[in-house]
Amino acid sequence: MKIRTFTLLAVVLSVVLPAAVAADRTAPTAVEWGAEVAARQGQIELAVAPIRSRADLSSHLRTHRDSPLLRLPSAQRQRFIDGLVFTEQGLASYSYLPLEGALSVTDTYRILALFGAQGSIASFQNRRPDSDAERAMLEAAGLSAMAAVPSWRHGICVINGANRRCVRQYGSNCSRACGL
Repeated sequence: MKIRTFTLLAVVLSVVLPAAVAADRTAPTAVEWGAEVAARQGQIELAVAPIRSRADLSSHLRTHRDSPLLRLPSAQRQRFIDGLVFTEQGLASYSYLPLEGALSVTDTYRILALFGAQGSIASFQNRRPDSDAERAMLEAAGLSAMAAVPSWRHGICVINGANRRCVRQYGSNCSRACGL
């Protein structure tokens, strides 16, 4: 599966890079191009996330009786919700500890996708895929993380008035929405 993913990346780059060279004489390297693609993918994921605030989360939980969040045991779900930090750009950080080991890779991915954080699944420890689709989820997130300064890094978003920054904290992921 990894070979297919890398082959697909190579094909995409072989098509896109010549067009970039024609448009700009200083074409990006494959690493620069990969970093740009990964960064844009993270921006897209945050922008289209259905839950971008506490108000969105409350509404979602009231109206979606089939929410993937409801697959989490009640205590773990509450710990996960309590650890969410939002900014005007969407989810800025969350604790992944309540998600580890509780659900399948697919269910975890679905929860993270609600917040535009599915790309951060690569940072979870000991994730064992049960299918090719789950393997692909982990590989794609891992490739994005390797291609760029990741959109997500270990830490929690600390907000102090207008100042925001990611502070290293075990068990949490902090995103560009914090102001990285």
